[in-house]
Parts: sequence; C-alpha cells; structure tokens
Amino acid sequence: RQMCLRDRHSPYGAKWHQDPVKLFRYPTFNADVYLDKSTPENGGLWAFPGSHLTGYHDPKNHPDFISSWTKGKPFESTEAVPVIANRGDEIFHATSVVHGSDRNHTDQIRRTVYYHFDHLLDVQIAGDQWPQNMFDKAVKMTKNSIDRRAKKYPSEKPYEYTTKLEA
Repeated sequence: RQMCLRDRHSPYGAKWHQDPVKLFRYPTFNADVYLDKSTPENGGLWAFPGSHLTGYHDPKNHPDFISSWTKGKPFESTEAVPVIANRGDEIFHATSVVHGSDRNHTDQIRRTVYYHFDHLLDVQIAGDQWPQNMFDKAVKMTKNSIDRRAKKYPSEKPYEYTTKLEA
C-alpha cells in the first residue's frame, strides 16, 4: 500500500507511466481509495482507456511506448480522461494502464491510498525479481508505526495487526 498526498499548490505530480510490474501468469491491479475529492485541478488521476490491453512496457526496452499514447503532451491536451472521484470512492485499474497526475493547483489537499494486488503464484514464480518483494519490510514498518502511535496515545487501544502468514 502507498499513500499519495498532493499538498496545497504542490509543484509535484506523477509523470505519465505504467506501474512497473512483472506479469507472469495473472493480471495485477490497483485499488485507489480516495480520502478527498479528486479533480484535474487538485492533481487527480488521468488515464488512457484501453492502454492496459497492450501489457506492461519497460521504459528501458520500450522508451517510446508512453509517448506513443501521450504524444509528449501535458495532461489536458491529450486523449486521456480525468478520473473524477469523491471522498470515499474507490477506483480499480490495471497496473499496465498508462496514467499520471498533474500538480495540485488548488488550496485543498488531495489524499489517496493505493493498494496493489498481485497473485501469490506470480510472487512465488518471480522470487527476488519481484518489485513488490518487500513484504517483510512493509510488515515491520507497519508494526513499528502502530507501536509509535500506541506510545504517543496510550489511552487508545492499538490496532491488532497480523498478516495471513502469521495467523
């Protein structure tokens, strides 16, 4: 999982890209949970419908793939569509869809939590080649965060975090 924060008038966005995932047998996808309204003005997601059907193209081996969709243009001047989302909406998309987001031009923050889903068999096939093979590190980081919060707010009952592998 990953949290994306586009602060007020943030000069940063996410360039056009595909999420770098090695597909072996099964499709992968992201679930994006919107904590705030997402619009083109506040750095919301833009995507090229149908671009996922071509599969993932590593920019090292296919440097012109993204520009074949974007024609080198910024977000509003392409054939991409803005993905408008309200607070609480969830959007699912293939990791291979060409997507990106502009900077935040507004006085409002935009927060989104991204969850990435891979099939366990693909992770096992890939072994150390898998970009998402940081599971143990992520579990440790999550538990450390819960512990730090518990120390800061001792009157709260801490979240009981376990993984399927620990249960």
